[in-house]
Amino acid sequence: MIEYFFMFCMRLALPYLPNAIRDFLMWPVASRIVKKWDRPVKCKDGFTMYIDPRDLLGRIIFFYGPIRTNLWEPQTVLLTKKLKPDGPILVAGAHIGYIALMLAQRSAVVYAYEPIPYLYDIARKNSELNRPHSFAISQFALTDHMGTVFMREDTLRSQIADSGTPVSGITIDSFALLDRWALWLLDLEGHEEAALRGAEGTLKTNPPKDIIFEALGDNFVAAINYLAQFGYHFYFIDDDYNSDNIGQTRPLLLFNSRHENKSKNVNIYATLRSEAEVDGFQAPLASRHI
Repeated sequence: MIEYFFMFCMRLALPYLPNAIRDFLMWPVASRIVKKWDRPVKCKDGFTMYIDPRDLLGRIIFFYGPIRTNLWEPQTVLLTKKLKPDGPILVAGAHIGYIALMLAQRSAVVYAYEPIPYLYDIARKNSELNRPHSFAISQFALTDHMGTVFMREDTLRSQIADSGTPVSGITIDSFALLDRWALWLLDLEGHEEAALRGAEGTLKTNPPKDIIFEALGDNFVAAINYLAQFGYHFYFIDDDYNSDNIGQTRPLLLFNSRHENKSKNVNIYATLRSEAEVDGFQAPLASRHI
């Protein structure tokens, strides 16, 4: 009972504390309590979630979920709202399902994929917990071939590797029942190019109008070069945030160069829309060309 009272007090106090003290409370102090937390968190975003308290997203949801909205990749979430997808949405690297739930809340049809067993289990529970605003979740890794792949597990940074946890790998082209996607969101820790190569047939015949993927290191360059041949043009999404601005909203702003901002958390927006259409999503708009 004491730990629940302690966490309640921390939730009230955290937004008003200096950043250094806030981070100390969220990690060294709270680790003794949060790692044992097995109750779902009721989020102000409108849904309830089980969390993985070992990683950053789990901590953010735990401490800020009940009092603030748009906790994770807020600029990306804002962009998906403006895109108004009119068909199925693919979320690959769904983690525990936060982004999938944000999309499903808008009555979108969401197909989510998370290969890591314990993250998949949490995402599945979160989908079931939030019916009817749920999403379909499958335990596959999206790549460029069918068969077994290995995942290196590291909470938010799980990625395909030469060894690790064996999981089933599939291609986007293997999704025969779907002939038209509206939006893909790929958070594959640098493996985006392989997943896109596994979608070559789809990109040639029924490409999604919009694709959003992570710019991790320099791996995103290969993904950009691959998508460019299918007519996509690109923008950087500045999704930088820390404990000072969690849940804070600001106008959507897309950049034509990663060097225009100091963000460490950047996604790529690839689109078949015209520059004028994207222009309407934000103000001001930089050149569309990366």
